[in-house]
Amino acid sequence: MTARLRHTRAREASDGDFLPLITLLKDQVDVVSDLIKLAREKQHAILGGDHALLETVVAREGKLVGKLRSIEERRASWIAEWATLRSFPPDIPVSQLIDQIPPRQRRAAASLGALSDVLSRSLDELRELNEQNAGLLYHSLAFTRMVLGALTEPDPKSGTYGPSSGKKGEPLPGGSRAIVDRRA
Repeated sequence: MTARLRHTRAREASDGDFLPLITLLKDQVDVVSDLIKLAREKQHAILGGDHALLETVVAREGKLVGKLRSIEERRASWIAEWATLRSFPPDIPVSQLIDQIPPRQRRAAASLGALSDVLSRSLDELRELNEQNAGLLYHSLAFTRMVLGALTEPDPKSGTYGPSSGKKGEPLPGGSRAIVDRRA
């Protein structure tokens, strides 16, 4: 066996071949973990009405999303290159890539599988937190609109903020139609 053939076989058998992908997945897990922390901070800011904290969190979140996008591009590029060399589609999912790893590289396959699972669960948690935050923001905005509507658009059937004329559509006593004039 020639030295070149031995080197080629040793390289094929090395778990280190997948080290760049393992590192990229670890980096993604770390960034998503940071995004989860920020999503919780955002929730706290929304519930507490802390607009300054909310702005800070959103700015930090934007930077992390950019970092995650960059890591994802590098991961996709690594996988595309790996797949192309082996005649697989360039967008092969990590789960299918793991199935293609030879048995002699079990540690790499195990590491990739574990990281892929952690990343998947973390992304699910982040999605759930983001959906909760979106719901909180939606209801906060709806409440704000309701309060503003109550102050600026009188409801002729309700005497909540003043006496009602008793007849639908008639102006309130004194000719006023709203508690607060929008033009003020």
